[in-house]
Amino acid sequence: MLKAVTVLPRSLRVSLNLGLARAIQGLELAVPGTYIAGEPVVTIAAFAPQLHVITSKQRPRKLTIHGSDGAEYVFLLKVGSSVHWAGL
Repeated sequence: MLKAVTVLPRSLRVSLNLGLARAIQGLELAVPGTYIAGEPVVTIAAFAPQLHVITSKQRPRKLTIHGSDGAEYVFLLKVGSSVHWAGL
């Protein structure tokens, strides 16, 4: 007996809604987790053009943000179910 196999993408192209792009143009947003009082703020310079899908049960997305300091910051995005903090 043959099983049907669903092939899911390993990466997704990121496209920004034009209205949203206009609304956020010129904003200086700090890269999450980098703010330190009294230090220069590392702002979001750009987002990587693709979200990488991690092949696991929950299929989280890996997002890369390019900071104003030239560094890349990687975040995992949980999708599909409610976000909660286990153990807190």
